[in-house]
Amino acid sequence: MIMNESLVIQTREVGSGSIGYRRCPVPGQLRRLRPAAGAILKGITASRRRRPDHSNPTNDRFHMKPATTLVLLAAITPLTLSAQDKKPINALLLTGGGYHDYDKQKTILTEGLSERVNLNWTIVQKDANATKELLSQTGWADSFDIVVYNICHADETDAAFVKSVTETHANGLPAIIIHCTLHSYHWKTKSDDWTRFIGVTSMRHGKQDPITVNVTKSDHPIMKKLPGEWTTPAGELYHIEKVWDSATVLADGTIDGGKSKHAVAWVNEFGKSKVFGFSIGHHNETVASADFLNLVANGLLWATGNLKDDGTPADGFAKK
Repeated sequence: MIMNESLVIQTREVGSGSIGYRRCPVPGQLRRLRPAAGAILKGITASRRRRPDHSNPTNDRFHMKPATTLVLLAAITPLTLSAQDKKPINALLLTGGGYHDYDKQKTILTEGLSERVNLNWTIVQKDANATKELLSQTGWADSFDIVVYNICHADETDAAFVKSVTETHANGLPAIIIHCTLHSYHWKTKSDDWTRFIGVTSMRHGKQDPITVNVTKSDHPIMKKLPGEWTTPAGELYHIEKVWDSATVLADGTIDGGKSKHAVAWVNEFGKSKVFGFSIGHHNETVASADFLNLVANGLLWATGNLKDDGTPADGFAKK
């Protein structure tokens, strides 16, 4: 869908299977479409107060005497933190650009990840100029817990714009970096801001062949539950010229039996945020594979602080 007069934002509510579009009257203005947040029980003081009793739907309020405060607080707290009360992770997928089938990949990614993680998605698929207009808006990321970048915008020359985006992430917004995002926002800016943010520097890729992925840090939570090696259905191996000091490589890839290897998966500590990167993702059949989606799902959970040390999702964030 191409809209020249306004930005079209696609949203998908997890579990509904439905997709909706809303046209914003101002180009680049992002509207958040998700269910209203439910009431949150914030705490109970020793004084008498009336609050909704969520533990018993037949009673709409309760009285508490000071002597019973601690007992009731202990009984209620597990309910407020139970798995069914966890809010989904609000994720923004930014996608678009040339050379890749982003029309199909946006569906493959969001549906595949939603089968694994408790997510609400907002999808923005636009060209480089419209994406820039969106990311130049004040507060563009305020509604989201994480941004997933699957873009190919290599011709950007505005270093100040790129720096403003990376500063948003440095202030605490996690990110997922997929494939051609590595080649976006730095080729022509003469700045390292984007590569510092994503954790690696890449300027080119090799020929297209299936990639054998080898886990190099099996003790990291993202990798603990994944196989030690797998081969993609198809591939385009990015050459990594530099791994920044803030990044940790989790897996490398090869297309020639190990004669040459390049990092394909890594994590990066950037300011107050966590970034997970995966350079693989050119072909739809690879993006749709279980190995790809399992790894990215784990990276998303880790970046948002919802992956346990044993490699399993925190309570309430795994889809059954």
